[in-house]
Order: sequence, then C-alpha cells, then structure tokens
Amino acid sequence: MSATAVPQIFDPRRLALRRARALGSGNGFLEELMRAAVIDRLDDIVRSFDRALAIDLPVDEAASLSAQTGIAIATLEAGALLAGAELDEAPFPCILWPGGLDRIADVPGALVRCRQLLAPDGVLIGACWGDGSLATLRRTMFAADGDAPRARLHPQIDVRAIGDLLQRAGFALPVVDREPVTLRYRQLSDLIADLRGSALTNVLSGPVDSIGKSALARAEEAFGALRDEEAKVRETLVMIHFTGWRPDPSQPRPAVRGSAGRSLADALRKRD
Repeated sequence: MSATAVPQIFDPRRLALRRARALGSGNGFLEELMRAAVIDRLDDIVRSFDRALAIDLPVDEAASLSAQTGIAIATLEAGALLAGAELDEAPFPCILWPGGLDRIADVPGALVRCRQLLAPDGVLIGACWGDGSLATLRRTMFAADGDAPRARLHPQIDVRAIGDLLQRAGFALPVVDREPVTLRYRQLSDLIADLRGSALTNVLSGPVDSIGKSALARAEEAFGALRDEEAKVRETLVMIHFTGWRPDPSQPRPAVRGSAGRSLADALRKRD
C-alpha cells in the first residue's frame, strides 16, 4: 500500500499542539518512563555506539541523553521520517524511538524507513503504548457517552502485530515484549492531567467531541464506582518494547529445517 493510500486517522497538527502543551506542563512522567525504558534496553546491548538517531525526541532531551550516554544523537520527527527525509549522517548504527509509534497511521512504512536509515547490523530500539492500555478510561468514557459512543481513544497495537510488522519491514532477530504499568488515582481529573502531561490525549483526525456537564458527571460517577478500599482507582498502561536489526551476514541464523543430526523422537526415547 502506498503512503498516499494509508488512511490518515491521526491529525499531525493536533499532535504537535498536544506535545507543545505537554512540554510546558512539567508533568510528562509517562513519557520519561518510556524514554528510560528505551535507554535500559540500549544498555542491555553488548555493543557501544558513537552515534544514533532518535525519533520524536525533543532536542533538549536528546542533548541530555547524549551527555548521559556519550552518544552523538541526531533527531527526526516521525512526520519527516515518513516523508522520506534524507539525513547526512545516515546510515546510523542505532535508532531509538521512545514513544509515538502508536500514533502513526502508516506503521509499516515507518518501520521500513527506519530499516533503510540503519547501517547493516544496526539496531532499532523502541517502545510505545499498546493493546490493553487505559481499559479503565475506556470503560469510563463508554459510560459517559451512553447510547451515543464516540471515538475518544486511539486504536492500539498489540505485541504480535508489532512482531509481524518488524519482520515484514525486513528486520532480523526481532524481539517484542510487553510491560504493564499500573497507576492509581483518586480523581478522574488526575488521570487526564497525567495523560495531557505526556501528550497522550486524543489526536484522532476530525472534530473533537467535547464532553458536556452531564456526560462528565456520568464519567466521574463511573470512575468513582471503581474505587478500592483506599478510595483509589487502578489504571493500567501497557508498554510494548520492540527491537530489530538490519540484516547482515554476520548475524546468527536459524538452522536449516531438517539439518539436525538427531531427531527429537530419538532424543526423547534416550531420556526414557
């Protein structure tokens, strides 16, 4: 499917406005959590990198990460990535994508472009919020909208889908896993404030349906009904970690089917 044929379910201008508001809020701990997770995965790789490309990472955050890791980090917005932006520094030995893949309409195209920007045996390390996230908020908004449900939360990517997309994009040795992040809130407004602080509110295309007073009251009532013995409501976001390598002849390869010297049946009989 060509880039022009991909349905544009997200509004890039709205996303840019949400991010600008989030930067000024001082409450972006969810995004910070994701960036820290990507850095942890980078540290797990037994290889040093002198430079890397970071997707959708603010310039000041990139400078801080560069100072922390000693890696020269170039930055690129996802929109420019999909537009096929040419970078003088390419190819890169490493690409970091700490959040945002879940707000891209053309996920396959984005992953293909990342592979193209990597050097042979270069690695893509990323994370995004995935399937199973914000189940409590979805339930609350469903109660608020009543008989006229509206699209207020984004479609979500699951672990299997990302693994398949990495392979389809031409990545070798893909690794994908999920990590639930559990939060607890006394008020619905506190949850919304945290989502706004990390630009995780609605950036779907089309008009935004505002929540009237009666709908908000229903939402708060539904949220309050879920309080536990400590008067708090549990919400979960699911962080999906993904890693893939640009293919290179030096990488380990699976054995050819049928090349084993012994059959599994023979091995099991011997153990018996």
